[in-house]
Amino acid sequence: MGDFLKVSGNRIVEGKKAVVLKGVNFGGWLMMEAYFMQAPNRAVRFFKEDFKKRLGEDALLDFEEKFHRNFIGEEDFKRAAAMGCNCIRLPFHYGLIETAPYEYDLDGVAYLDRALRWAKTHGLKVILDLHAVPGAQNHDWHSDSCGKAQLWRSKEKQKRVCALWAFLADRYKNNTTIAGYDLLNEAVIEDPAPLNKFYADVIRAVRAVDKNHI
Repeated sequence: MGDFLKVSGNRIVEGKKAVVLKGVNFGGWLMMEAYFMQAPNRAVRFFKEDFKKRLGEDALLDFEEKFHRNFIGEEDFKRAAAMGCNCIRLPFHYGLIETAPYEYDLDGVAYLDRALRWAKTHGLKVILDLHAVPGAQNHDWHSDSCGKAQLWRSKEKQKRVCALWAFLADRYKNNTTIAGYDLLNEAVIEDPAPLNKFYADVIRAVRAVDKNHI
């Protein structure tokens, strides 16, 4: 697990050895999605709004901290490795990291750090998956959308996504446990041109600080 994964032709390789990634998705943990708990499918923003109205913001913060510490633990990484997996896909909400535009919470980043340590301990690679972004990349609840894909209407929000990835890529540029970056989950937009430009911008931001990861 000491080398970066690379792309060679149509293969993923570690050194000169071909690698087939076999894994599980640890969804619902760092990006709450209700159906993982057999609850109604609603954007997490609405769940949090209701929670705060009923019990207050301090109670919500306490709930989130306990949820993040208990929904997935090291035993789950160990179990995945015992099942024959070599990779974990790790979806996360931008709000776990970004506290305000271009400001980042190291307590939130600590959850990613911990996941990477557990993965390394149990011989697993990790794909970091940005599952929800400012404004939402699609109109569905699973991107924490209010019903519209507002990311595509805001250059500022797109810049924030680039900056977030630059921050994470700089932090993890030397971390060989990371298999690669899933830059944006399930984008929905009719015109492919803005999407292609967005991806080019994000890749440029990542590559400015990290030339190691897929």
